[in-house]
Amino acid sequence: MDRTLPLEMNDTTAPRETKAPRQKVAELLKTYRDQLVSLSHTIHETPELAFQEHQASESAAQLLEQEGFQVTRGVGGMATALKAVYDSGKPGPTLAFLAEYDALPEIGHACGHNLIAASAIGAALVLSRLVPETGGRVVLMGTPAEEGGGGKILLLKAGAFDDIDFSLMMHPSNQSVIGRGSTACCELVMTFGGQTAHSSKPEQGINALRPLIQVFNAIDDRQAKWPSKVKVNGIITAGGTASNVIVDDACGKFLIRGETREEVVMVMEELNQVAAEEAAKIGATFHSDHDEPYSERYPNMVLEERFKLHLAAEGITMAYADPLEPTGSSDVGNVSRAMPTIHPYVAIVGADVAGHTREFAAASASPRGDDAMLKSIAALTLTGWEVLAVPEIREAAMDEFQSVVTKK
Repeated sequence: MDRTLPLEMNDTTAPRETKAPRQKVAELLKTYRDQLVSLSHTIHETPELAFQEHQASESAAQLLEQEGFQVTRGVGGMATALKAVYDSGKPGPTLAFLAEYDALPEIGHACGHNLIAASAIGAALVLSRLVPETGGRVVLMGTPAEEGGGGKILLLKAGAFDDIDFSLMMHPSNQSVIGRGSTACCELVMTFGGQTAHSSKPEQGINALRPLIQVFNAIDDRQAKWPSKVKVNGIITAGGTASNVIVDDACGKFLIRGETREEVVMVMEELNQVAAEEAAKIGATFHSDHDEPYSERYPNMVLEERFKLHLAAEGITMAYADPLEPTGSSDVGNVSRAMPTIHPYVAIVGADVAGHTREFAAASASPRGDDAMLKSIAALTLTGWEVLAVPEIREAAMDEFQSVVTKK
């Protein structure tokens, strides 16, 4: 099943209208507006790569501490991860806004993570002023290394999400849509060791490149047998430097994509088995390593519909994602398998501008980008308020999560 839900699944029994404090949120947002725009632009102007987001995370931590949040730095053993908590002191669920702030090499914030960070922080700040009436807790989770490294996955493994019931975030894009899933993926690195020899006497050596090439052949042979959404792309990163020398060190990297995490792990295990068998045939050594698999994403449609409703009130109309459109990967997918999660997309550029480009990077600090961020803060805050204050919405979101995700 594709992770982008078909339109007929978008219906929800959650109430369409609530007593959400729209005017109060607008007034509170005005008080934080300049700080949030400045924060977004500062992060944009000083891009930091995965696990190196020291300035961005510390700026967020200081602002949240000033506003009464209890901030823990270095969560999960990552220096740039943080968890900031505002507790109402009353019973209720715990809701987290997820902030990303890592940039891309060379092209900076071409995925708009500065806007993601500022929108999550802004929503946490505004909602914290409303929880004395709703009860519950508001959390800002600072998650490093979305672009590579899987900070959210590491935080999940470290237990940082154990006390969180719902997770909310937005993502800038070239279209405004809800219901878009993501592809599971993982990078697999294979290393082979052999023995050098003169190429005129290859029998005296062990060609470490040979089993690596057999892995590429196996990918071609098995592609038709794997699930239709599985895609494997590989490169050789070490394979010798002279054609008259038998190679004693070979390395390949493979990016495996699939519809689900289980598909990705299955393919990875198959390729490791092939590599081990081919290495053993010639007496080569073999070692493999991989990063944390990024799971497919399950957008909680009850809550994404609420975000869509509130963003429309801000003047931005959202559509439903095309279920046939190819999707990328994100570590928020792992969060969506643990709790109801939203990850709607809000346009900051026209449809002709793609993400991970210099044009998108420029748009991430543009007036349109600022406007989309501020309107998203309002929609995120109001959606969060409904989770805390309206049992019907909270229960409908949890029912959907349990039926779509936990029964798999």
